[in-house]
Amino acid sequence: MDSKSALEAVAAIRLTVPPEQLKDFDTQLAEQYGHTAEIAGPLAVQAEADETLPKKEIKCFLNASIEMSSERQLDVVRQFWEVLGCKMPELDEKQKAALNNTIERNPFMRVMPAPLLDINGCKTIAERARSAFRNQHLFAIRQNVLWTPNESYMIHAKLLKDPESIVKEGRVSYGIRYKSPDSGELLTKDRFGARLRKIGKGIEADGVTWVFPVMDVRVQSERICAPAGALHQKVEPTVVPEVLIGMQLLHRASGTPNSDYHVDFANEAIYKLDKKDVPKTPVHVTSVYWYPNDRRVVLLYWHADSQNEDFGVRAAENGL
Repeated sequence: MDSKSALEAVAAIRLTVPPEQLKDFDTQLAEQYGHTAEIAGPLAVQAEADETLPKKEIKCFLNASIEMSSERQLDVVRQFWEVLGCKMPELDEKQKAALNNTIERNPFMRVMPAPLLDINGCKTIAERARSAFRNQHLFAIRQNVLWTPNESYMIHAKLLKDPESIVKEGRVSYGIRYKSPDSGELLTKDRFGARLRKIGKGIEADGVTWVFPVMDVRVQSERICAPAGALHQKVEPTVVPEVLIGMQLLHRASGTPNSDYHVDFANEAIYKLDKKDVPKTPVHVTSVYWYPNDRRVVLLYWHADSQNEDFGVRAAENGL
């Protein structure tokens, strides 16, 4: 039986175990397969292959107090994305020099590349993380790794499904937009990716645009108690939701303890559009965070006027 089949088999068995007996069930698996009880269950029968991602390297990457060259940083994130099925593009010499300069200016940050994906792509990489990070798998068993708005969030769900579309509710139109790094112009996702490539702030590989922000990757960064809309204005344009999702998954790969949830805002928002479909006012702002109670990564939209002491913006600079 291969690893995936074994996981599915044990997960099916666990569904038949009475809740009051699950602890003993998991403990028995833990004793038999040498894993801790907290991550036993389906993971206890996972194949005993060498980890693709060296845990020590990931921990060094996530601890910015440790000196790490730009080449070494790129090597870690390249391996990380390959495990999730994404091939990170190679940088040319000019791009490497620009990235190295950015890292030298920000010694306590790390480069956190990510591809611009649709919502299905985001869900796919999250689910791949479920089986990729052996012995560090702390995700909920019976739920998707990435929580996204369902159909009860009508506007959000429709726009996530097709970010180029316009959704109408009554007489009001809404659309997802991204701040351009050069002019601040509000662009659709396709136009945003094209603009990044045109101005040299994004790199295309196999038809996918990648961004390379150098940013604060600590599990808990500085919090800023301000309205979501105001914080959205502070977000570095290349810190898109995919960057924050990737960062959270990387912390899962490391097994970083995190009992709190810290909301990080991204360069994505739902805007109210005028009669000519020009974005005018941000209504809901995109955020990403780890929710420890459910053991899931959450992609959630907050009303622009909402305010919470757990809100924050990751310090970042475009690496290119």
